[in-house]
Amino acid sequence: MEKQVSHTPRIRALFLDIDGTIIGMEERVSPAVAEALAAAQAQGCHVVLCTGRTRYRTLPIVESLGEPYGYFVTSNGSVAAHAGRGEILYRHLMPIPLALEVVRAIVAVGSEPYVFEDSDRPGMEGNRVLYHPDMPVGRWADIPRYRPYERILEELPFEPVSVSAFGPAERIRPLVEQLQTRLAGAVSIVRSGSEWNWGIEIYVPGISKQVGIEYVANHLGCQAGRDDGDRRPSERHRDAALGRYRSRYGKRSAGSTGRCRLCDLHLQTGRSRASGRAFRVTTVFLKAL
Repeated sequence: MEKQVSHTPRIRALFLDIDGTIIGMEERVSPAVAEALAAAQAQGCHVVLCTGRTRYRTLPIVESLGEPYGYFVTSNGSVAAHAGRGEILYRHLMPIPLALEVVRAIVAVGSEPYVFEDSDRPGMEGNRVLYHPDMPVGRWADIPRYRPYERILEELPFEPVSVSAFGPAERIRPLVEQLQTRLAGAVSIVRSGSEWNWGIEIYVPGISKQVGIEYVANHLGCQAGRDDGDRRPSERHRDAALGRYRSRYGKRSAGSTGRCRLCDLHLQTGRSRASGRAFRVTTVFLKAL
């Protein structure tokens, strides 16, 4: 009797970080990495980039890999989208009153705030980065995408996806403590860098790359459903944070996607079937069910 061979790929999806994982200091994907990812796609495996970069800075990397374009998670889990179709799975933006509180706290300690946009408008005009005109801009700032905004302490022209600050650790660490005290439960803070140049990125609560990975994995059918009683502690913590955030700033929809589907994530996620440790920081392999 002839043995039947399953054509379902053993690994359904690869979730990959960008910086330090598929690209190095040269800011490009090497031919060897591109070939390996193309081979995975040819076997029916989804390649999903999951990064702290904004969508604006992620798209060129996605496009450099060539078709077929797939899903990606950006801004440390704040946005999930499809590169080829322009489909937004979810976008979780920061209400302007909350963003202004963060901006004022950053300026109060003598740091420069950077307010990042993520909108449906294409190109640079839909992905602006605002900064205080009286404070020095970092050497990494890409002008004219980075632009001064005189009323940055009083108003903002958009709901940002994040607000960031950079500087020496002795200045940024007290800022983190201050934000955690003033805005307890209202923000997520991602920290990175070295002692001489520390950085923080502030998002709405409950944001993480893991949240984005779980959402996209479920969307791709890589997870099986489970009831509310079987949720992970991280999901319960995230939902509690979102509850506090919505009670303080209102149930405002995120972006142009209508009701924020991220807030309903716990109703849709399932149990992952990952090889090795589940949700490793740089790479996740999801097996077929």
